[in-house]
Order: sequence, then structure tokens, then C-alpha cells
Amino acid sequence: MASASDIVADAQKQLAALQAIDAAINTKVAAIKDAEWNGPLSDGELNQIAALRKQEQPILAAIEELSYVTMGALDKSDEVTRIGNAFAGIIKGLTAQADEIAAIDSSAKDISSICTALGKLVPQIQGLSTE
Repeated sequence: MASASDIVADAQKQLAALQAIDAAINTKVAAIKDAEWNGPLSDGELNQIAALRKQEQPILAAIEELSYVTMGALDKSDEVTRIGNAFAGIIKGLTAQADEIAAIDSSAKDISSICTALGKLVPQIQGLSTE
């Protein structure tokens, strides 16, 4: 069984990983917002920012809860119960996000395969017009 210090150390490791993901999302948002120097953002750019912020929500919730995992908190049975319940919610949110990303990735792979197949048809179709 893991000790309280092992749990805190692991929570800190996961916290750092989530903070890195959050920083990457913020970098993407900043890159999109750089276009504002040249004029208002397009609807597509605004939608990209909204989608990134939506991805960020469960990550921020997880960061918040992981920050509560301290030796002091683990010494209180009611706080341990609350942290356990909070983590169940965090896992649900992050799993839903991962499932959504996996579905997008699967679709992207399917679309990529279709594009490759269509690309092979182009020269064949063009060859018909020269016959």
C-alpha cells in the first residue's frame, strides 16, 4: 500500500504533467490571438480558441484538485473522502475528453485514408481525358 508521501509525490508528478498540457494549450491560443495584430479574428479562429478553452476546462479542474493533495489533507479522513470523490469526477471529465479526442483522431485517420485513395484516382481520371 502506498504511503501518504508516495501519494503526494505522485499527485505532484501528475500536477506537473497537467500544467505542461495547460501551457501547451495556452501557447496555441496565444498563437491564434497573434493574428489580432492584423485585424479582428475570423470566426474560424474564434471557434479554434473556444475549442481549445473547452479542452482546457477538465485539465484546470484536475489541476485545482491535485493542488489540494497535501500531507495535511491526507491526515484528515473527511478531506480524503472529498479528494476521492473529486478525483472520480476529474477522471470522468478527462476520460470524456480523451474519448472525444480519440473519436476525432479516428475520423482524421479515416479521412486521411480517403484522401490518399482519392489522390490515386486523380491521375487515373486525368489519364481518361487524354485517351
